[in-house]
Amino acid sequence: MNERFKYQSEIDELVKEGAEMPSNLVPPEEIQSYRYVFDKEHPHNHIPVYLINPKRMLQHRKSDKLTCWGYSLSCFADKEFAIEKFNKISKHNKNFWKTVGNCICSGAIQNSFGLISKPVYTPHFVLFEFEGCDLSPHFEIIVSLI
Repeated sequence: MNERFKYQSEIDELVKEGAEMPSNLVPPEEIQSYRYVFDKEHPHNHIPVYLINPKRMLQHRKSDKLTCWGYSLSCFADKEFAIEKFNKISKHNKNFWKTVGNCICSGAIQNSFGLISKPVYTPHFVLFEFEGCDLSPHFEIIVSLI
């Protein structure tokens, strides 16, 4: 890997603690992607969960589930799957949208943005962004979920 990840220092610290990077990272090859975001410019749009909610990392550390995935961005290769997943989770967690957003945005993930986990069983994958990556100008809101 020639590029550094956006949160490389944080990832390196997790690796020192025993967390592992996914072994199936590949270039995105302009994959069309769908992500949950808020309907207005929001400070949590396109930010990894460990930065939004540091308590989550502490919980993972205590339960021995520490992972580097907390510094990646959750994405979907299929818009309908993303909508179904949102609705399914929202049935059991009415405030889910307050955590992930109330809309779906879409954009093509370019190779210069980072590496993705290869979707295996579902159209869900994660993006580990390279330093300097800013998804905001490349994604636009296409669906309101609530």
